[in-house]
Amino acid sequence: MIAVVLFWVRTSLAAMTNAEMEQRLNQLMTIIQKQQEEIQKLKQELEQQKTITILEQKVNKKEIKEIVKTQMKKKKRNGRA
Repeated sequence: MIAVVLFWVRTSLAAMTNAEMEQRLNQLMTIIQKQQEEIQKLKQELEQQKTITILEQKVNKKEIKEIVKTQMKKKKRNGRA
């Protein structure tokens, strides 16, 4: 089985001219470059999402503290009345 694969690889490479191999190499390099750009874009989006999540958590904590503080004040007033 391995011999068949190696034979196929050798014959397919032998059938390609240098110009075809260069063209294919350039195509692959372009594909890789586009994928790297997409990876960088996705990394930036992920970092932005992390930042947004952290900010939302801080706002939520602050809101919760304010709600608890308000509820405690109401309890104290109701306890005195």
